[in-house]
Amino acid sequence: MTSPVVTKPVFEHHHNGLGLGHSRPRISWRFQATESTSPGWTQTAYEVEITLSNTGKPELYRVVSDESVLVPWPAASLKSRQSASVRVRCYGKTDTQETGPTEWSSEANVEVGLLEQSDWTASFISSSKRIGPDGPLQPLRFRKEFTLPAGQVTLSKARLYITSLGVFDVYINGRLASDECLAPGWTSYNHRLNYRVLDVASFLSQDKPNSICVEVGEGWYATRLGFKGGKRFCYGGTEVAMLAQLEVDFGPDRETWKLVSDDLWSCAASAIQSSELYDGEVYDMRQEQSDWKSASPKSDIAGFTTTKALPWPKTKLVSPDAPPVKVTETKTPHSIFKSKSGKTIIDFGQNLVGKLQIKSLYI
Repeated sequence: MTSPVVTKPVFEHHHNGLGLGHSRPRISWRFQATESTSPGWTQTAYEVEITLSNTGKPELYRVVSDESVLVPWPAASLKSRQSASVRVRCYGKTDTQETGPTEWSSEANVEVGLLEQSDWTASFISSSKRIGPDGPLQPLRFRKEFTLPAGQVTLSKARLYITSLGVFDVYINGRLASDECLAPGWTSYNHRLNYRVLDVASFLSQDKPNSICVEVGEGWYATRLGFKGGKRFCYGGTEVAMLAQLEVDFGPDRETWKLVSDDLWSCAASAIQSSELYDGEVYDMRQEQSDWKSASPKSDIAGFTTTKALPWPKTKLVSPDAPPVKVTETKTPHSIFKSKSGKTIIDFGQNLVGKLQIKSLYI
């Protein structure tokens, strides 16, 4: 008979281990039994092997305990941006005897985000002039072109730390850099503001111009919320904004290259005229510029203006443990029909939360 299999460890309640907001992330693992697993096996001790990325030397910690959920981090506290690989094996017993160690679990990677406000050198930015009505706020598009330093070896790591006062989509060289919907999520903005950490190494080019483009809508931050018609600007802000900090590493002995949001970025109105949680979107295809987010637009992009840096909000930036909202399924309509008043009704045959994808229009 054998011991059970130890699953790949996870950290706190985080969804993937990238960008944790904890310097001492707690560790959890589970057990998978097979037909050959000893009946009645229970854990009596565990070993955690931690290899810090900056040293490459494994450190082994043994703890006598039957705990396997949110056990304390045994090593020194991690610093901002620091990463490590972690694996676990366990010792146990059956009703009749002690058993040897299990096989080592698969390695799990953990990386800390930016723990202190001083880690941020970027600024919150918005348009330098008013775009659109006072409410609902028209979404804004931000753009920055850049070239990575010449003569560097292949980049080893690239992280984009990003958030918004509102909700955002971010594109690098014309490609959507995250599949999250309504990023960075809803918080009590006067107390906490989520930021996201994205691995963007595969999106960057070392020998060609690059662009980073961010589209920001009002989301929960400035939209109409509440009962009896609700009210706008519940959290005090009256303009959408974004914050972005791109950090690129080319190896341990080379200085980290940074690109930060500041008043040197450009900004324009989105082709989306309004985007509200309760009242949906209004999209004007006549205003669309298809290459606004490309690295090398075919022509000058019209309508872009300057940006301004905003004062840092009186809130704490946090990296959430909760998983991001993502598209999990695509549903086709059950039926499409007209109401007696002439409105088009799309029936999906079930309750759902999602958005419409309209592939073509015939006018």
